[in-house]
Amino acid sequence: MLRSLVGSEMCIRDSLTLSYERTLEADVQMQESVIANLTSALQRSADEREDMAKRAKEREELLESTMDDLRSQLEACTLQLAAATSSSSQPQCPIDYQQHH
Repeated sequence: MLRSLVGSEMCIRDSLTLSYERTLEADVQMQESVIANLTSALQRSADEREDMAKRAKEREELLESTMDDLRSQLEACTLQLAAATSSSSQPQCPIDYQQHH
């Protein structure tokens, strides 16, 4: 048994349909906003990781350079000490230890 909708029933139906469509639109906008925020956060996180990796590499290179310099200085000191030990002269030291005792 089919029946036709009367005016007030059509109004209610249209009102519900319009309300449902607005709710769906709001949900879609909210989901798009969440996705945009997450995408932005992920990009910032990736950028921060990249910056951290770059800084870590720069620190590692600086440490390697410093270690190379220290090795060179140690080698030079060792050679000076060996040369001074093999000769009768004492190594030259900028500090007069006798004066401090």
